[in-house]
Amino acid sequence: MAIKKVPFSTQVNRAYPPCDTLEEVKEVIGVDGGTGEIASHFKVFDFDYDPAETNFLALQLNAAGDGLVNPEAGKSLADQQAAVVARDATNSMNLLKKLKTGEIKSQTATKVKSLKWKESKARDADAIAGNTNALRAYYQEREDIRQAGNAAETTLAALTTWEDVQKFDASDF
Repeated sequence: MAIKKVPFSTQVNRAYPPCDTLEEVKEVIGVDGGTGEIASHFKVFDFDYDPAETNFLALQLNAAGDGLVNPEAGKSLADQQAAVVARDATNSMNLLKKLKTGEIKSQTATKVKSLKWKESKARDADAIAGNTNALRAYYQEREDIRQAGNAAETTLAALTTWEDVQKFDASDF
């Protein structure tokens, strides 16, 4: 075993190949073009690395965020790789869910804003009729859109496979 410098991206939750020097780390992950420094979403840790025992892709931040741990320690390299593949699939699915949730929120806002013209029409109709029926109907229509958006988010959150999340149409509600 040897102490190596292991770059870790907090943006994609992944370790990069262990290096001997900080300059080698910069070559592996690149640097910020403006400053020549390592990008802020990277952390570099000293780690006692043995390639015969540790798949570097299995490394994760510890709970405090100030070091790396191998949650698959003690397993074979093949088992560690299988765990990495499963974790990456889950991370990809969760990222896609976040993106589609944002799309749902955006679609909801767009649909609600597209009704704005109905508000003045409803106010006029209510003024003529001497009641608030049209305005209440307008508000109910906005609320129905919000509830449909919430239901779409709930449906998306309950999906458990990449394929189902990928097929989910975030604009169809």
